[in-house]
Formats: sequence, C-alpha cells, structure tokens
Amino acid sequence: MVDAKLRAARADLAERDGVLVAFSGGVDSSVVAALAHDALGEDAVACTAKSETLPAAELEDATRVADEIGIRH
Repeated sequence: MVDAKLRAARADLAERDGVLVAFSGGVDSSVVAALAHDALGEDAVACTAKSETLPAAELEDATRVADEIGIRH
C-alpha cells in the first residue's frame, strides 16, 4: 500500500512543470522534497523561509538535508 501511494505521488509530481516545496528539513517536508526531486530533478526546488525567529541551526539543518537529497534550496 505504501509503495502504491509513493508511485502515485511521484506520478502526480512528474506531470507538473515544476514544484516549490515548503521545506523545514523535517521528516514530512524531506519526504515531499525527495519525491519531487526524484520526479522532476532540477525542476523541483525546496524553500525555507528565513526569518528572525528561525534559529540559524535550523536553517543549517534544512540546508544540509536539502544537499543530502540533492534538491536545489
């Protein structure tokens, strides 16, 4: 069942011209970012909102995770 849902998500993403993933670097957004990158390659971009309330360490973690996935960030 999980494999079928992953295939369906990849197929849905692959039909798009590109996607912007709201990305915290946590598990949920990382899974979406990885699926998007698998489906679209360079046409998938992860975006983390930088603000005064976002600790620098969390932004660094998000950047590291995006690098591990291979998605532009």
